[in-house]
Amino acid sequence: MKIVFDEKWVAILASSALFVAFHFSYFKTPIMLLNIVIPSLLFGSLYGAT
Repeated sequence: MKIVFDEKWVAILASSALFVAFHFSYFKTPIMLLNIVIPSLLFGSLYGAT
């Protein structure tokens, strides 16, 4: 299965949302959720910039 997005931010947000959705049981507290979402958006934006 191949999914292609032309807009890089759509791809970054979609991959972050999918990761959170599949690992939601690990996020017992909001700080754990932020520890995953913020770095994924940061590294995704750095990847998109290069």
